[in-house]
Amino acid sequence: MSPLDKSEINVTAPRETAGAVAALDAQLTYLKPEDMAGTDLRFVDWRFIGTGGSADVYRVFDRFLSIDLAIKILKRDSPAGRDTIRNEVLISRALRHPSICPVHDIYSGDHGFGVIMDVLEGYDLKVWAKVNNTALHATFEGRV
Repeated sequence: MSPLDKSEINVTAPRETAGAVAALDAQLTYLKPEDMAGTDLRFVDWRFIGTGGSADVYRVFDRFLSIDLAIKILKRDSPAGRDTIRNEVLISRALRHPSICPVHDIYSGDHGFGVIMDVLEGYDLKVWAKVNNTALHATFEGRV
């Protein structure tokens, strides 16, 4: 078989797998493209998570994928801010590391302009830094 000859590739799923997929498929409610005219129909249940120097972060529910995501919205929308977000998304999508939050796409809608990313569960960095301030200063010399 040559690398480009796809005629010999068997893509038929086993019967039990196909049946399970069909049963699951029947239970799902799919949104049609016309139901998804704008991102504000897709992303619902906006809940504020936190804020940074240039953006606010919200936890949202993605109706299309049926998952929770985070959307970081610029506080002040500008062409320069949009360029920064675009570059952040392009660079972040190329990175894979357990310590880097996966970034998916750009959001542009009624809530503003920003980045769509995974929701990270954990501590608020400002709270953690206050609680661990003494430990950070005590180990500073060893880290420099």
